[in-house]
Amino acid sequence: MKKEIISAQVILFGKDNKPIDGQTIITSGNIISFVPEEQRVSELSRIFSKNGFKVSSLFGISFSIAATADKFEEYFGARLYKEKNRTPGFILKRKKVGAELKNELLPDEIKKYVQAVVFTPPPDFGPTDW
Repeated sequence: MKKEIISAQVILFGKDNKPIDGQTIITSGNIISFVPEEQRVSELSRIFSKNGFKVSSLFGISFSIAATADKFEEYFGARLYKEKNRTPGFILKRKKVGAELKNELLPDEIKKYVQAVVFTPPPDFGPTDW
């Protein structure tokens, strides 16, 4: 898995630094407070690119990063493993933390911008060898 290219979603804080969870209701009236500032997106893109990640464009409140598994391990200071559904997960201090690395576990240089870094599972339909 070390040389395999994998990708994750980087979930950004909006301009009000409001966290988003399963209970958050985003409407046309409050969406503006959840949209990440362009300056933050540019800075994060620079940081991830500098550290060997390919960075996608912002889509909503997130963008994706892609690199080899060993690059993820090096940058995030965590080992990786594969879940039963083949989704990568993080291991910190010999403990499986799963597919989501929450803000408090992120490197200091990105903590103020990023709510979480998440590996998303493959779809339940279509090809199974991607």
